[in-house]
Amino acid sequence: MTEGIPPIELPKNTKYIRHLQIESKLLTAFWGRSMRLGAIVLVPEGFDEKFEQTHFPGGFGFREAPPTPEIKGGARRQADRAYRFFQEWSSGCLNFWSC
Repeated sequence: MTEGIPPIELPKNTKYIRHLQIESKLLTAFWGRSMRLGAIVLVPEGFDEKFEQTHFPGGFGFREAPPTPEIKGGARRQADRAYRFFQEWSSGCLNFWSC
């Protein structure tokens, strides 16, 4: 009991695999030290080139209904892109970037 276990080295992200960790407030409070939950995410071909990361103002770019005609300018482009993302995501195609 005089030696500690060294920290586990996290796997490196690749083009297709992303490793995420999120601190759990509930587990951290229970154990009295930082506790993290991990996830491995498999992303499709073209993800980095075609997915636009934003700071999620009012959503995250996923719209289940087509944009209405009164939406104009940049908001229209964003709404069109969000609806197209929904259509691709819900199409049932595994490689939805090229369906």
